[in-house]
Formats: sequence, structure tokens, C-alpha cells
Amino acid sequence: MPKRNLLLILVLLSAALASFYYLRRAPEGPRYRITELEQLGDGEIWPTSINSDGVVVGHYGVESGTDEITHPFLWTHESGMKNLGFAVGQEGNAKGVNDINDNGQIIGVGKYKGKDAGFILDPVE
Repeated sequence: MPKRNLLLILVLLSAALASFYYLRRAPEGPRYRITELEQLGDGEIWPTSINSDGVVVGHYGVESGTDEITHPFLWTHESGMKNLGFAVGQEGNAKGVNDINDNGQIIGVGKYKGKDAGFILDPVE
């Protein structure tokens, strides 16, 4: 009888060790490296799109008194974050950018002639 108890204990111990190993190992599948997008202001950042070249667009907030003004940005590994030069709340300016395609064209929303409008930014060489 003691040999059976010892065998049962060894089987249970082996099962527990195998379960522990299985639960502790890294999951199968893709692995990722995190790249932090540095901010140009003290507010929040909202990346909205990335193209196949790794160019990211979005908008970020800047505190202005009691309001937060948002600015569209373009980010690359080489140049970092660049303000696209449009501020929210000013006539004819962008509120934010939503997407970028592989040709570098950017779409977004803003004000044009006092009305809410969509826009396309085409890269100029």
C-alpha cells in the first residue's frame, strides 16, 4: 500500500509541476515592441492611424487656461512628432486628423469659412 501512495503522490506532483510550467510560459503568437510617442504639450495624445511606412497621425491636447486646445500631429521614427500647424477653435483650422494612407495623404476635420468641414492634406515636396 505505501508504494501506491508514493506513486499517487509522484503522479500528482508531476501534474502540478506540468500545469505550473504550462501556465507560466509565454503565450504563443506575435510579440510586440512598444514605441512611446513623445508629446509636444502637457495634455493628452490621441494617435488615430498608422500607414505601412510607420507614419502615425492623430491629435494632442494643450492646456490653455480652462480649455484644452487640440493640435493635429504627424509622427515618424526619424523626425518624431511634428505639429501640422493647425489649432482648434481658430477659423479655417483643423480640429484633428483621422487617417493617413500609404501615399501620405491625411484626412481630418476642422473649420473652413466658419463651417465644420472635412479636409484632405496632400504632401507637397
